[in-house]
Amino acid sequence: FISKDNSLDSYLFTFKLFSYIYNPSTHAFRAIKYNIYHTKEEIYDLMSNGLTKNERLYQQKIYGECDLNFHIDSFFKMLFLNSCTFFFAFQIYSIILWYSTEYYAYASLIAVMTIFDLLEETISNMTNLKSIRRMARYNIPVKIYRKTQDNQIEVIDEESCNLVPGDIFELPDNGMAMPCDCILLSGSVIINEAMLTGESTPIIKSHLPNIKQNFDEEADSKYFLFAGTKIVQKRSENKKPNIALVYSTGFNSVKGNLIRSILYPLEEESKFAKESAKFMMLMASV
Repeated sequence: FISKDNSLDSYLFTFKLFSYIYNPSTHAFRAIKYNIYHTKEEIYDLMSNGLTKNERLYQQKIYGECDLNFHIDSFFKMLFLNSCTFFFAFQIYSIILWYSTEYYAYASLIAVMTIFDLLEETISNMTNLKSIRRMARYNIPVKIYRKTQDNQIEVIDEESCNLVPGDIFELPDNGMAMPCDCILLSGSVIINEAMLTGESTPIIKSHLPNIKQNFDEEADSKYFLFAGTKIVQKRSENKKPNIALVYSTGFNSVKGNLIRSILYPLEEESKFAKESAKFMMLMASV
């Protein structure tokens, strides 16, 4: 994927739902991650008015949609991938060997069972992936603050899938889930983080203080509202709307990382797999 802006080229690719961008200074690709290198006071002074139209378009090219949509292979492709295993190849070899030694009934029974297991595994995988995608996808209407050319602020109605890092938006209504990871800039909220922590007790989140202190993602996590967590109650200050600064979207968010860990778990070779490989190599040698 190459996005062009006059003479500036940006080279990006996606691997396991994580995007990487080419860094010409190091001649290497690095993971795309939004960072803030400002003090908390500068965040309010420089970033609380939102992004311009061109800035939002550029951010959308780099970070993509604020949605947890992922591609699911076709049935036949998934069937082919499931069949490309050492054990399946060993089964095919064994069936051919049994047929050649006139074990027709036994070989036919094993062949039917192997095909049935392969089809059942493929259908089960597809069903699970579609269920995960339905659970992960989430889109709601939001009010986004956009900066005009004359440094005025206009409020536009958009879908949450169009949010980009750096956007300023009003928090959704009570009972609705957060569409992204964001930093609370005004008011306070009571939020339910059961989706992330499993703890059903609501938590009170206050806004980021307007002080001359460097922003630190880990130290200031208590001011974050994470994607998937549900708003129980909003409390505004001076009758102003509760607004937040978008920090992470899509699979860069906490919810996105959770979904990605389900789709691409860390594969550790088990003792059973090692012993199975040894057995198959021994039988192949025989």
